[in-house]
Amino acid sequence: LGHNCLAEQTTPKMVEAFRGMKVQQVALGVGHTAVICDDRLYTFGCGEDGQLGHGDRVSHFFPKCVDIGRGMTKVACGQLHTIIMWPTQVL
Repeated sequence: LGHNCLAEQTTPKMVEAFRGMKVQQVALGVGHTAVICDDRLYTFGCGEDGQLGHGDRVSHFFPKCVDIGRGMTKVACGQLHTIIMWPTQVL
């Protein structure tokens, strides 16, 4: 997941999309991942229930920036949802 393929990885592998960027937080759902990186939110994985936050129900196997602005401080993932927090509000 995050390598633009579905092949099983038996050892940890760098997600090249984040090379040279400051990863601030990572959250894992059952089938998706959310990453706050350089003050932006990226999601990837299963999006069949809209949990990636791109306004659709499409899965992405490579990190895609969610168009919600900057400055979020926390992210958490559940089975079918993602929640983010800014210092003054929650979405």
